[in-house]
Amino acid sequence: MATYKKRGAIKSVSSSKENEIAIESTTAEVFDALDSSASKTEEWVVKYQNVILTIISVIAVSVLSYLGYNNFVTEPKQREAVSELNQAQYYFELAVNSVDSDSLYSRALRGGEGKYGFLDIIENYKGTSAAKLATYSAGMAYLNLKEYEKCKELMEEQIPILKSILGEDNIETKQIEQNLNKCIMKMG
Repeated sequence: MATYKKRGAIKSVSSSKENEIAIESTTAEVFDALDSSASKTEEWVVKYQNVILTIISVIAVSVLSYLGYNNFVTEPKQREAVSELNQAQYYFELAVNSVDSDSLYSRALRGGEGKYGFLDIIENYKGTSAAKLATYSAGMAYLNLKEYEKCKELMEEQIPILKSILGEDNIETKQIEQNLNKCIMKMG
């Protein structure tokens, strides 16, 4: 025969009430502990809210200033420098591929046709990648113009920058060091 439980049967009330009381007292203790720690945290936040808001504001202003400077000052300056560098690089390439190239190297250094030369780019766009390339190219132009002292000065300026960016063993760094050695050897 099958047995079944009747709905609405009387259950043992005493044992479950004792368990509920024990659970309620433990839960009440936990909630009391949470309430006391939350109230301490609330008191601390209220006490230091001006300092907290000031720190958050300073961080927000710093981040926004940095992003604004990059977007509205550095990037346009970089684009302008690259645009100016194109004409100087054009003269430099013509000079490299030409037989009588002294005047072209001079134009690459000093500019022409209303555009900046390498020296102007170095002076007006410091810190940009175009200025770093212009520094190296100006050094090479001085090497080909046989102005070894100026070549040495620009190459020595460029080597630490490239080593920090590219590393000690990079091919471009080694090439600039070789060109610097050429300048030094030809100086005497």
